[in-house]
Amino acid sequence: MTASRPVLARALGLLTAVLLATACRGTETAATPADRAQSVAGATTALLPTPTLASGQSQGDAPAVAAWTGAWDAAAATGRDLIAQGKVGALLVAGGQGTRLGFDKPKGMFPVGPLSGKTLYQWFAEQLRCRCAEARRSISYFMMTSNATHNETLDFFKENGFFGLVKDDVFMFQQGLLPAIAADS
Repeated sequence: MTASRPVLARALGLLTAVLLATACRGTETAATPADRAQSVAGATTALLPTPTLASGQSQGDAPAVAAWTGAWDAAAATGRDLIAQGKVGALLVAGGQGTRLGFDKPKGMFPVGPLSGKTLYQWFAEQLRCRCAEARRSISYFMMTSNATHNETLDFFKENGFFGLVKDDVFMFQQGLLPAIAADS
């Protein structure tokens, strides 16, 4: 059973790549079947799933893993450079209520740390604080709340000293409301 997982993952990755190539690159209108095949092959290479090497797996996939690791490292370096230049901010969509969790507060206030009791808001703020420390600069934090969560979220951040973030770099704003035209809209 284990041996079939990589085969299934590769097949699903190729299928996804082909579907995306068709939808995004217009391969269905390619001039010839050869053009279409070349376009799909290029998209397939670019959109393969993250390669994995299971213990005992042959090193035949090692070049793919090395290529993916190199692309990941390059993207991470670009991200660090953009953060260092002050061109990156963080956005949290924080309008959800915790009712489905049996929690009567904003979802971000739900304690997710099984031992620490840390909330989602605290986890995200601490991750951002670490990125700020790595970059040796502040990163703007934009939080889109809802009418139902805004005041409680703002109060929670104030009560917790903005979790160590620079207060002036935290921007909370409420998402807009639109009237429903019909019961099913």
